[in-house]
Amino acid sequence: NKSFIVLAAIEWMILMDSFDAATANLGSDVYKLIKYEDLCTDVSGVMKDVTDFCELEWTDGFANRMSQYTLRSANDKYKTELNAKQQQDLQEVLEDYLKKHGYE
Repeated sequence: NKSFIVLAAIEWMILMDSFDAATANLGSDVYKLIKYEDLCTDVSGVMKDVTDFCELEWTDGFANRMSQYTLRSANDKYKTELNAKQQQDLQEVLEDYLKKHGYE
C-alpha cells in the first residue's frame, strides 16, 4: 500500500543480506561484530573489546576518554514515532529478520 515504513524495512533487509554475504567467510580473527545497542549500553567495555581485537594498548588516558561518552540507543524510537498500524506492518515485514539477528 505504498508504505514508506515498509519500504524502509525492505531496504534494511537488503542491507542486512548484503552485510551477511560480505561477512559470511570472514573468520573471527579478522572480523568482530559490534552491535549498536551494546555500544550504547557499555561504551568503555565495547571499546576495550575493540582495542583488544585490534591488538592495541588500552591506556588509562583512553579509558578516561571513553568513560566521558554516554550514548543512548534509539532502537525503540519507532514505538513513539510510528502509529499502531505502522508498527504492526513493520513487525510483520521484519519478523524473520529480527529473529535472525537477535532482535526478538
